[in-house]
Amino acid sequence: MAALANLFSAALRGVIVAPPGKRLLVGDLSNIEGRVVAWLAGEEWKLRAFSDFDAGAGPDIYCLAYSKLFGVTPEAVTKSQRQVGKVVELMLGYGGGVGAFITGAETYRINLEEMAAHAWPLMPRDVQLEAEKFWWWSEEESKTFGLTHDVFVACDGIKRLWRRAHPKIVQFWADAEHAVRVVIEHGTPALAGRLEFDKVGAWLRMKLPSGGYLSYPAPRIEGGKITFLGMSPYSRKWARQPTWGGTLVENATQATARDVLAVGLLRAEGIGLNPVLHVHDEIICEVAGIQPEVLKLEMEAGENWTQGLPLAAKVFATDRYRKGD
Repeated sequence: MAALANLFSAALRGVIVAPPGKRLLVGDLSNIEGRVVAWLAGEEWKLRAFSDFDAGAGPDIYCLAYSKLFGVTPEAVTKSQRQVGKVVELMLGYGGGVGAFITGAETYRINLEEMAAHAWPLMPRDVQLEAEKFWWWSEEESKTFGLTHDVFVACDGIKRLWRRAHPKIVQFWADAEHAVRVVIEHGTPALAGRLEFDKVGAWLRMKLPSGGYLSYPAPRIEGGKITFLGMSPYSRKWARQPTWGGTLVENATQATARDVLAVGLLRAEGIGLNPVLHVHDEIICEVAGIQPEVLKLEMEAGENWTQGLPLAAKVFATDRYRKGD
């Protein structure tokens, strides 16, 4: 089903073509969510890694992710191992665990059995023991996602290694949840990383670095869990929705990434690049005789509020809209 959806998606892109005498400039913000969550949390080593890579002085971030987990040099990471690093980077930043690997494997065509066979022997013994213990608990609770023992413990071990390597991001999940609890229980503003939380009337508000807000109506703590009124993803009806630190950080990261994209759109429009479309983290402009470097500069420029956030964009010109290489 996912393969069919990808096929239709790819076919739809090709329908968008530049008019005669013009081309499309397609700009893609590189790993914007990974950069933003590290920036919001203050994970300094990760921000330096992005900056080094952008300057041509450091390894690819997905190769670095794999090498940091398994103790090999980034240069030795193979193409298939880089895909594992990509799944880890994209799936674990918001508190995801073993279940996140199922989505990642389907999206990026990872063979979890092969990954497990390779990764398990490379893990420290204490991580292996923790993963084994979690397997027995998950099996008793029927929460193994239908995975085999070997795949489950390998995925859980990788999760634990990633969290060890990202202590500031892990702490950020806890800090965001604690801040929301303080606001709901005491009505006083609270901070978490670069985020500010307060309550105005019936609304819990999350202030983003851009100055914009995300708002959550009628927040409560019920049975120890944070809930608010929202649209159920299952019933599509208005109902109380649970949230926690990882999800709050995901909301903040994606909203901030959107704000970064909006800055790029406004800058591109301001110099006459004529943006005609944006898709996720991409900007598509319709131009005549303008080189890709012009859009790249505008997408990477940022604003005063993005200071310290390393931004990078891959831009190319094409006659027919497509994904970048």
